[in-house]
Order: sequence, then C-alpha cells, then structure tokens
Amino acid sequence: MKPTYMLSVVFAVLATILTERAWAGPDYGNIVLIGDSITQAPSTQLSYRYRLWKRLIDDGATFNFVGSLNVNFSGNPVWPAYAGRSFDRDHEGHWGWRVDQIVGQLSGWLAGYTPNIALIHLGSNDAFQSQSASSTIGELGQIIDRLRADNPRVKILLARLIQTSTGAAVNARINELNALITGLVSSKNTALSPVLLVDQNSGFNPANDTYDGVHPNATGEEKMAQKWQLGLRALAGLGDTQPPVPPTGVTVR
Repeated sequence: MKPTYMLSVVFAVLATILTERAWAGPDYGNIVLIGDSITQAPSTQLSYRYRLWKRLIDDGATFNFVGSLNVNFSGNPVWPAYAGRSFDRDHEGHWGWRVDQIVGQLSGWLAGYTPNIALIHLGSNDAFQSQSASSTIGELGQIIDRLRADNPRVKILLARLIQTSTGAAVNARINELNALITGLVSSKNTALSPVLLVDQNSGFNPANDTYDGVHPNATGEEKMAQKWQLGLRALAGLGDTQPPVPPTGVTVR
C-alpha cells in the first residue's frame, strides 16, 4: 500500500472519530410528563411517552424521564428496547385525575426529583366532570407555580387538549379550556422560566387517533409524541420543523 494512500485513510478515520465525538444532541436534563390517563395509557397501549422517548433517542438527546409512577394503568405492555436501551418509564400520568388533584400532590412528588422541563397535558377530566374552565385554568397556573418553587428555571410545555368523540358538550368545554390555556401560556411565560404552547388539539382526530374516543391509539400517540418533540426542540433552539441531522457518516449513540 502506498504511503500517501495510507495517510489518506488514517486522516479519514481520524476525521470521522473527531466528528463523532463532536456530535451531540440537545441536553434536556430531567423531564417530567404530567397528565391523566392520556399520559399514563392503559396496559394495551405503549403510550405517547414511549414514542417520544424513541424520538428523543433519534435526536441524540440526553434526557431522563422522572416521576412518581413507572407503570401503565392496570398493567404494563411489552415495551420493545430501542437503540440498545430500555424504556425510561417514569412519569406523572394519573388515570382519571383532575387538575386540582394533581395540584394537591405535586409538591410531595417533587420532593423526589427536580425537573428541568415539564410537559403538561391536563384538564380533560375536568371537562368531563363539568368543572368550570376558569377554575381549571387557575389550577393549571398553580401547577406552574409549584414547579417553579421547586426549580425557578424550569421550562414548561403546556398543551392544548386533544378532542374527544364523546359529545359536543365535552368538546365545547375542552375548546373553552384550550382558549384559556393559550392565554395562560402568554401570562406565565418569562425569560427565566419559559412556557411554550404545544397545540395537541390541531390535527388530532378522535375518530382515527383514539381507541375509545378519548385515549390515543398508536396513531394518536405518534401524533402527540411528534408535537412534544418539536416543542422540546423549540426550547433547545433547534427549530420546529425537522429533527437535527448528525454529520454524514456519524453514528448517534
């Protein structure tokens, strides 16, 4: 083998190694997913949490899901390993809970962990139980306040709620709440602790994206996971349309 050819091979290998070491996705730190049954998911569904976890791995992100729960409702599905890793199951998705119930327990849960980022899809059960939108929005504000008491620099993604196919009255209450959520995001957003709106409502079709008119099926879970992913990428300043692409020839680990 000629010396010049050998040198070119060596330089190519070194360039690949150095580029691979330089490549890194966003570092999100501790992420807590706060919600109700839509977040927890039943034993028959993988959950949007699992699908988001896979997407963040594909982004090359560093992150850790945190929470007081690590199970789905009524049992766990078989979560396939991905990229040689096991699913990070921790969360705060509480089946059937209203916002006020989450508020009542959140400070206790936060004694066990400190999130850097909180993803919140919460209020559907309040709409089902005919709670007033104004009281629910006040309680969502309390959740933000409690998160900030634990970490003044916490970043928050607050979702507009998905629709259901359970009737016009419920969806009317969800629409009213979603309108107030948009205003809450604006009023709570600060430079130190940003609050971003994630519109989980738009493009979600309960006839196609749920298995029972309320809870996401695989298609719905993917839709929700994608929107959370884009919200996280916006927090990291990576844009909101395409996932980050590692340099050519680089393997993201």
